[in-house]
Amino acid sequence: MGSWLHDSHIDEVLALKRLRQTNNGDLLYPNCAITDVAFGQMLVSTYRNLLKKAIGTSVAKGGKRKRSGTEDLDCVPNDFKFDDKMMQYVMGDRPKYGHSWAKVKSVYCIIMVKEMHWIAVVALLKERLLKILDCNPIIYRDRQLEAELEPLSVLFPRLLHDSGMFEHLGGEALIGKLPLKRVLVPTNKSSADCGAYALKFIQFDMTNTPMDGLNDETMTIFRERWAVECFHGEMDLF
Repeated sequence: MGSWLHDSHIDEVLALKRLRQTNNGDLLYPNCAITDVAFGQMLVSTYRNLLKKAIGTSVAKGGKRKRSGTEDLDCVPNDFKFDDKMMQYVMGDRPKYGHSWAKVKSVYCIIMVKEMHWIAVVALLKERLLKILDCNPIIYRDRQLEAELEPLSVLFPRLLHDSGMFEHLGGEALIGKLPLKRVLVPTNKSSADCGAYALKFIQFDMTNTPMDGLNDETMTIFRERWAVECFHGEMDLF
Protein backbone atom coordinates (compact mmCIF):
# COMPACT_ATOMS: atom_id res chain seq x y z
CA MET A 1 0.00 0.00 0.00
CA GLY A 2 1.36 3.40 -0.96
CA SER A 3 0.82 6.82 0.52
CA TRP A 4 -1.92 9.12 -0.74
CA LEU A 5 -1.15 11.01 -3.96
CA HIS A 6 -1.95 14.71 -3.70
CA ASP A 7 -2.78 17.12 -6.52
CA SER A 8 0.85 18.06 -7.03
CA HIS A 9 1.91 14.41 -7.34
CA ILE A 10 -0.79 13.67 -9.91
CA ASP A 11 0.05 16.80 -11.90
CA GLU A 12 3.76 16.02 -11.96
CA VAL A 13 3.18 12.65 -13.60
CA LEU A 14 0.57 14.05 -16.00
CA ALA A 15 3.03 16.78 -17.04
CA LEU A 16 5.64 14.14 -17.83
CA LYS A 17 3.11 12.29 -19.98
CA ARG A 18 2.38 15.49 -21.92
CA LEU A 19 6.09 16.18 -22.28
CA ARG A 20 6.66 12.69 -23.66
CA GLN A 21 3.80 13.23 -26.08
CA THR A 22 5.37 16.50 -27.22
CA ASN A 23 8.84 15.03 -27.65
CA ASN A 24 7.63 12.05 -29.65
CA GLY A 25 5.31 13.80 -32.05
CA ASP A 26 2.16 12.10 -30.77
CA LEU A 27 3.48 8.70 -31.84
CA LEU A 28 3.00 7.17 -28.39
CA TYR A 29 -0.18 8.95 -27.31
CA PRO A 30 -1.94 9.81 -30.61
CA ASN A 31 -5.13 11.77 -31.10
CA CYS A 32 -5.54 12.67 -27.45
CA ALA A 33 -5.09 15.52 -25.00
CA ILE A 34 -4.12 15.24 -21.35
CA THR A 35 -5.41 17.80 -18.87
CA ASP A 36 -4.37 18.49 -15.28
CA VAL A 37 -6.13 18.33 -11.92
CA ALA A 38 -7.12 22.00 -12.10
CA PHE A 39 -9.22 21.35 -15.21
CA GLY A 40 -11.76 19.30 -13.30
CA GLN A 41 -11.62 21.64 -10.32
CA MET A 42 -12.37 24.67 -12.50
CA LEU A 43 -15.35 22.94 -14.12
CA VAL A 44 -16.74 22.10 -10.68
CA SER A 45 -16.31 25.70 -9.52
CA THR A 46 -17.95 27.04 -12.69
CA TYR A 47 -20.85 24.62 -12.34
CA ARG A 48 -21.46 25.55 -8.71
CA ASN A 49 -21.55 29.26 -9.57
CA LEU A 50 -24.02 28.64 -12.39
CA LEU A 51 -26.14 26.48 -10.10
CA LYS A 52 -26.25 29.17 -7.39
CA LYS A 53 -27.38 31.74 -9.93
CA ALA A 54 -30.01 29.38 -11.34
CA ILE A 55 -31.39 28.59 -7.88
CA GLY A 56 -31.41 32.25 -6.91
CA THR A 57 -33.26 33.22 -10.09
CA SER A 58 -35.82 30.45 -9.58
CA VAL A 59 -36.49 31.44 -5.97
CA ALA A 60 -36.76 35.09 -6.93
CA LYS A 61 -39.46 34.15 -9.44
CA GLY A 62 -41.42 32.26 -6.82
CA GLY A 63 -40.05 28.79 -7.41
CA LYS A 64 -39.18 26.36 -4.64
CA ARG A 65 -35.63 25.46 -3.75
CA LYS A 66 -34.89 21.75 -4.08
CA ARG A 67 -33.79 19.75 -1.08
CA SER A 68 -30.07 19.97 -0.35
CA GLY A 69 -28.04 17.48 -2.34
CA THR A 70 -30.60 17.07 -5.14
CA GLU A 71 -29.95 20.26 -7.10
CA ASP A 72 -28.69 20.04 -10.64
CA LEU A 73 -28.39 22.42 -13.55
CA ASP A 74 -31.10 21.87 -16.16
CA CYS A 75 -29.20 23.74 -18.85
CA VAL A 76 -26.34 26.20 -19.31
CA PRO A 77 -27.59 29.78 -19.83
CA ASN A 78 -27.26 31.00 -23.42
CA ASP A 79 -25.33 34.07 -22.32
CA PHE A 80 -22.75 32.09 -20.34
CA LYS A 81 -19.16 32.30 -21.56
CA PHE A 82 -16.13 30.40 -20.30
CA ASP A 83 -13.22 32.50 -19.13
CA ASP A 84 -9.89 32.59 -20.95
CA LYS A 85 -8.31 30.00 -18.65
CA MET A 86 -10.76 27.30 -19.71
CA MET A 87 -10.37 28.16 -23.38
CA GLN A 88 -6.61 27.89 -23.01
CA TYR A 89 -7.04 24.17 -22.36
CA VAL A 90 -8.81 23.69 -25.69
CA MET A 91 -6.25 25.78 -27.54
CA GLY A 92 -3.36 23.81 -26.03
CA ASP A 93 -1.95 26.78 -24.12
CA ARG A 94 -2.81 25.20 -20.79
CA PRO A 95 -1.52 23.23 -18.89
CA LYS A 96 2.24 23.04 -19.38
CA TYR A 97 3.11 20.98 -22.49
CA GLY A 98 -0.55 21.09 -23.50
CA HIS A 99 -1.83 20.17 -26.97
CA SER A 100 -4.55 21.72 -29.07
CA TRP A 101 -7.78 19.74 -29.03
CA ALA A 102 -8.52 20.58 -32.67
CA LYS A 103 -7.78 17.08 -33.98
CA VAL A 104 -8.04 14.93 -30.88
CA LYS A 105 -10.49 12.08 -30.44
CA SER A 106 -10.25 11.84 -26.67
CA VAL A 107 -9.45 14.07 -23.69
CA TYR A 108 -8.02 12.51 -20.52
CA CYS A 109 -8.76 13.84 -17.05
CA ILE A 110 -8.13 12.71 -13.50
CA ILE A 111 -10.93 13.80 -11.21
CA MET A 112 -11.14 13.92 -7.43
CA VAL A 113 -14.54 12.69 -6.19
CA LYS A 114 -15.72 14.17 -2.88
CA GLU A 115 -12.12 15.07 -1.98
CA MET A 116 -11.34 11.42 -1.21
CA HIS A 117 -11.16 9.30 -4.36
CA TRP A 118 -9.29 9.68 -7.66
CA ILE A 119 -10.78 8.35 -10.89
CA ALA A 120 -9.74 8.59 -14.53
CA VAL A 121 -12.23 10.00 -17.02
CA VAL A 122 -11.90 9.82 -20.80
CA ALA A 123 -14.06 12.19 -22.85
CA LEU A 124 -14.66 10.49 -26.20
CA LEU A 125 -15.57 13.33 -28.54
CA LYS A 126 -17.01 11.51 -31.55
CA GLU A 127 -18.84 8.94 -29.41
CA ARG A 128 -20.11 11.73 -27.15
CA LEU A 129 -19.36 9.75 -24.02
CA LEU A 130 -17.50 9.97 -20.71
CA LYS A 131 -15.67 6.71 -20.08
CA ILE A 132 -15.03 6.08 -16.39
CA LEU A 133 -11.98 4.14 -15.17
CA ASP A 134 -12.45 3.54 -11.45
CA CYS A 135 -10.29 1.15 -9.43
CA ASN A 136 -12.83 0.99 -6.59
CA PRO A 137 -16.34 1.16 -8.07
CA ILE A 138 -18.09 0.08 -4.87
CA ILE A 139 -17.30 3.44 -3.24
CA TYR A 140 -19.71 5.30 -5.51
CA ARG A 141 -22.64 3.64 -7.22
CA ASP A 142 -23.67 4.80 -10.68
CA ARG A 143 -26.20 7.39 -9.54
CA GLN A 144 -23.80 8.84 -6.98
CA LEU A 145 -21.03 9.08 -9.55
CA GLU A 146 -23.35 10.70 -12.08
CA ALA A 147 -24.17 13.39 -9.53
CA GLU A 148 -20.50 14.00 -8.72
CA LEU A 149 -19.52 14.21 -12.40
CA GLU A 150 -22.44 16.43 -13.34
CA PRO A 151 -20.15 19.48 -13.84
CA LEU A 152 -18.06 17.60 -16.39
CA SER A 153 -21.07 16.00 -18.07
CA VAL A 154 -22.90 19.31 -18.46
CA LEU A 155 -20.08 21.76 -19.15
CA PHE A 156 -17.71 19.75 -21.35
CA PRO A 157 -19.98 19.87 -24.44
CA ARG A 158 -20.49 23.59 -23.91
CA LEU A 159 -16.72 24.10 -23.74
CA LEU A 160 -16.33 22.35 -27.09
CA HIS A 161 -19.16 24.40 -28.56
CA ASP A 162 -17.84 27.75 -27.37
CA SER A 163 -14.36 27.04 -28.72
CA GLY A 164 -15.72 26.97 -32.28
CA MET A 165 -13.32 24.13 -33.15
CA PHE A 166 -15.69 21.18 -33.21
CA GLU A 167 -18.39 21.94 -35.74
CA HIS A 168 -17.26 18.84 -37.63
CA LEU A 169 -18.76 16.73 -34.83
CA GLY A 170 -22.23 17.99 -35.65
CA GLY A 171 -24.52 20.22 -33.62
CA GLU A 172 -26.05 17.41 -31.56
CA ALA A 173 -22.65 16.40 -30.19
CA LEU A 174 -22.28 19.83 -28.61
CA ILE A 175 -25.70 19.98 -26.96
CA GLY A 176 -26.88 18.38 -23.74
CA LYS A 177 -25.17 16.28 -21.11
CA LEU A 178 -22.59 13.61 -21.88
CA PRO A 179 -23.62 10.16 -20.64
CA LEU A 180 -21.30 8.15 -18.41
CA LYS A 181 -20.10 4.61 -19.00
CA ARG A 182 -18.07 2.62 -16.50
CA VAL A 183 -15.63 0.14 -17.98
CA LEU A 184 -14.24 -2.93 -16.25
CA VAL A 185 -10.72 -2.30 -14.94
CA PRO A 186 -8.51 -3.88 -12.25
CA THR A 187 -9.50 -3.01 -8.70
CA ASN A 188 -7.52 -1.70 -5.77
CA LYS A 189 -7.55 -4.32 -3.00
CA SER A 190 -5.76 -2.23 -0.37
CA SER A 191 -6.20 1.52 0.04
CA ALA A 192 -4.72 4.90 -0.90
CA ASP A 193 -3.66 3.71 -4.37
CA CYS A 194 -6.56 5.20 -6.34
CA GLY A 195 -4.37 8.00 -7.66
CA ALA A 196 -1.70 5.59 -8.89
CA TYR A 197 -4.33 3.41 -10.55
CA ALA A 198 -5.95 6.41 -12.24
CA LEU A 199 -2.61 7.54 -13.67
CA LYS A 200 -1.82 4.09 -14.99
CA PHE A 201 -5.31 3.62 -16.38
CA ILE A 202 -5.01 6.63 -18.65
CA GLN A 203 -1.52 5.65 -19.81
CA PHE A 204 -2.62 2.12 -20.66
CA ASP A 205 -5.83 3.36 -22.30
CA MET A 206 -3.93 5.85 -24.48
CA THR A 207 -1.62 3.11 -25.71
CA ASN A 208 -4.31 0.40 -25.97
CA THR A 209 -2.32 -1.73 -23.54
CA PRO A 210 -4.14 -4.58 -21.73
CA MET A 211 -4.68 -3.69 -18.07
CA ASP A 212 -4.95 -7.20 -16.65
CA GLY A 213 -1.44 -6.98 -15.25
CA LEU A 214 -2.24 -4.00 -13.02
CA ASN A 215 -2.55 -4.80 -9.32
CA ASP A 216 -1.51 -3.46 -5.92
CA GLU A 217 1.96 -4.99 -6.21
CA THR A 218 2.69 -3.40 -9.58
CA MET A 219 1.44 -0.05 -8.27
CA THR A 220 4.30 -0.07 -5.77
CA ILE A 221 6.76 -0.55 -8.63
CA PHE A 222 5.15 2.21 -10.68
CA ARG A 223 5.27 4.60 -7.73
CA GLU A 224 9.01 4.05 -7.33
CA ARG A 225 9.57 4.50 -11.04
CA TRP A 226 7.52 7.71 -11.13
CA ALA A 227 9.58 9.13 -8.26
CA VAL A 228 12.77 8.62 -10.26
CA GLU A 229 11.22 9.88 -13.51
CA CYS A 230 9.85 13.01 -11.89
CA PHE A 231 13.27 13.70 -10.36
CA HIS A 232 15.00 13.37 -13.74
CA GLY A 233 12.16 14.81 -15.83
CA GLU A 234 11.86 11.69 -17.97
CA MET A 235 9.24 9.00 -18.40
CA ASP A 236 9.35 5.43 -19.66
CA LEU A 237 6.45 4.21 -21.76
CA PHE A 238 5.35 1.52 -19.29
